[in-house]
Amino acid sequence: EHMYEEAMNEYRRGLELNPNDILIKHGMANLMRNQKRYEEAFNLYQNIEKADKKREWLHLDKGIAYGEMGDIGNAIKELEIEERLYPGKADTHHQRGIIYRLQHYYNMALEEFKCTNDIAPGFEYVHHEMGITYREMGYIGNAIKELEIEERHYPGKIITLYNLYSAYESVRRKGEAIAGFHNILRSKMPSITIKAGCYFHLGRICMGDNRHYEAIKFFKRCLKIQPGHKKAKESLRQLRPLILDTYSQNSIFKGKNSYEYTDNKNSPILCI
Repeated sequence: EHMYEEAMNEYRRGLELNPNDILIKHGMANLMRNQKRYEEAFNLYQNIEKADKKREWLHLDKGIAYGEMGDIGNAIKELEIEERLYPGKADTHHQRGIIYRLQHYYNMALEEFKCTNDIAPGFEYVHHEMGITYREMGYIGNAIKELEIEERHYPGKIITLYNLYSAYESVRRKGEAIAGFHNILRSKMPSITIKAGCYFHLGRICMGDNRHYEAIKFFKRCLKIQPGHKKAKESLRQLRPLILDTYSQNSIFKGKNSYEYTDNKNSPILCI
């Protein structure tokens, strides 16, 4: 928020010197969009459009904003306008591919991503998006191939690595997935969502190996960071009867929904 205000103040000072500077207004609008201040952003986009209806990037940026808001019809409409005004631009095809993927039009999304890569080979995130699309279609081998290409072109991106390790987990390349998730957790870069996701996937791997107490530890860490994580909550519910059935003689019950268990003096107490 502090950085946002500093940037906005710079733009305001620029407009004081030149109130009609469209470049400054466009930058301000995109900054507002990045902060999800969509109403303010659209007010500026409309102001810019009145001054210059054919301004490059304007309709693309409006399309991105509409897509983030979930207004897919207007998002596609704006991207089509950008394509008519400035045909053959990789960014337009890439954004259209993202919107199609979010609507589960996977083949259309892949066509847009392939077109993006034909126009601008190695375009950042295009192989990442193709990997996500293939994964959602269930083609995990293709997903891994595309994500590995993205990692080779743009190494070290946390979001790409996270999705790559998730794909490894799906094909039971557990060693690589476990090491990868731990590496992300040791880094200083992961967002709250990715950090919670790493703990969730580690828990799921442990759960699949019947290492139930380790699984509980990871699911609880996930929920501590992201309390609304539905899959982690459901996994804990699934584990509860398994733990109770296996270790009921060693459990000290504290009520209907929770218990403490230790199998040796060095074990941590785990409470569901």
